[in-house]
Amino acid sequence: RRLVARLDDPAKNWKFDAGDLAERARWDDYTAAYRDAIARCNSATAPWYVIPADAKRVRDVLALRAVVRALEALDPRYPAADPAALRLRDEIR
Repeated sequence: RRLVARLDDPAKNWKFDAGDLAERARWDDYTAAYRDAIARCNSATAPWYVIPADAKRVRDVLALRAVVRALEALDPRYPAADPAALRLRDEIR
């Protein structure tokens, strides 16, 4: 359906390539390969997130949520100041 819709749309039909049909025939193989890759590479310290991309705004919000959660989990803090620098500051004051 997507390939036919692309051919019907003058703004997108230039993107069509006959090789797309052969690639589409391997869809199940590609799906199995990415599921295998995610299963093998996903870990608590480096998780994968599968985000649907058919609605750009939803995709963007979900991706940003994942990034924000990861950054919040890091609980970043400024490093402690060097005691010598603090003494120098006190002297300058």
